[in-house]
Amino acid sequence: VRGRMRFQGSAKAKIGGVIELKGVGDRFNGDVYVTAVQQDISAGNWITQVEFGLPEDWFAEQHQLIAPAASALVPGVQGLQIGVVKKLHEDPENNYRVQVSVPLLQAETEGVWARLAKFYASDGIGAFFIPEIGDEVVLGYLNSDPAHPVILGSLYSGKRKPPYQPEEQNNTKAILTRSKLRVEFDEEKKVITIITPAQNRVV
Repeated sequence: VRGRMRFQGSAKAKIGGVIELKGVGDRFNGDVYVTAVQQDISAGNWITQVEFGLPEDWFAEQHQLIAPAASALVPGVQGLQIGVVKKLHEDPENNYRVQVSVPLLQAETEGVWARLAKFYASDGIGAFFIPEIGDEVVLGYLNSDPAHPVILGSLYSGKRKPPYQPEEQNNTKAILTRSKLRVEFDEEKKVITIITPAQNRVV
């Protein structure tokens, strides 16, 4: 039993001692171990407050219910990291990974091979978009293991700007490739336009 109680001031209650509870029912009546005592004297009144009972970790085994980061084999990586794409092909494990440098973790190394998360990926079908060399990407880590990075997405910045400027109405959506092949979605006019580098259009 753990708890606290207040009663008229007494110097008999001492830390490490035992006091007897009475009048609180068969479940709680009996001796309890005192773990803290506070004496309060104010306005001519003396009140003693006692805490009793031991915390459960003194007599019960505590189990680790959360798996340690990286299965405790290596120090885990906490949070997300920023990486820069270095290489798009020749994955040594043929897992379609992208080589990424992580300045915060590996300033002078060749980088790490990271899997690329897709919104649709299946056997021989799916969405096929890969970041360009030099792009900034966001890295997460499976089970916080630095040996298993995953590219979660790409980032625009002041140096690598988007092809369109944000607008209040947010009516324009688009896909624009490196060679200027473009698919535009106009929310206001409700049209889809395909545009080639030579400005040929299909609406």
